[in-house]
Amino acid sequence: MSINLVEFREIYCDSCKKVLARYNVKYYSEDMVDGLIQTIHVTHTRGGHHIKIHKKKSETG
Repeated sequence: MSINLVEFREIYCDSCKKVLARYNVKYYSEDMVDGLIQTIHVTHTRGGHHIKIHKKKSETG
């Protein structure tokens, strides 16, 4: 059995203490994720929330 690690960028709102989204690094570049934050997650940033981007790996298998 082989375990594959998938790398993704996790968009986390530090103010709400929740994960807003996860984007696979294979399909979404840093620039694309920045653009998504500015369009999709704009309500959090305009509301003064602190958004963090974490690069993580998850197991699939």
